[in-house]
Amino acid sequence: MKDLKRRLREFWSNIKTCCEYMIVDIKRKPSIFKIGLFSIYIVIAFLVLLESILQLTPLLFLNIAEEQTGMVDLALSPIFNTNYSNQYNHSTNLSLLNLTDIRGKLELVPNLAALSPRWNFPINVSISEDQKYKAIGIILDSEYERNNGIGASLKLKDLREGECWISESLISLMQFSGIGFF
Repeated sequence: MKDLKRRLREFWSNIKTCCEYMIVDIKRKPSIFKIGLFSIYIVIAFLVLLESILQLTPLLFLNIAEEQTGMVDLALSPIFNTNYSNQYNHSTNLSLLNLTDIRGKLELVPNLAALSPRWNFPINVSISEDQKYKAIGIILDSEYERNNGIGASLKLKDLREGECWISESLISLMQFSGIGFF
């Protein structure tokens, strides 16, 4: 018991000595103390900012995904590259899903808000004989999606007949190639 009391006194005397040295040093060189304190503040602020960004990362990725595909919980897609021969005997890479059949089966799902078809398909953009690019074409009913809360993040106006949306990157690519827009 005496040994424990002696060790405890030594510990507190060492702490007291350290604090006295620090107080004397702070009084002698206050600018160095302020620089050190400010450095610690910057490091802690940076670590808190980094942790906050890491916690927001899933939300950022979700927002990016919603903007790329619309607000969907489930996307059913056919497998492309299955040859389909149409009535004119032209072979195409076309595969579609039966929306009527899907609607009938999904009516039984509780809490299903809405179902809207979107057809994504690969397209070729030919600017000239030498310049051909691949893109993704999307056919959707934007008015139906907006009315049912599916395309709530889609901030574009509804299209009229003969209109289409194209991405800004495709526009810049076409303008770079010398095709002008009015």
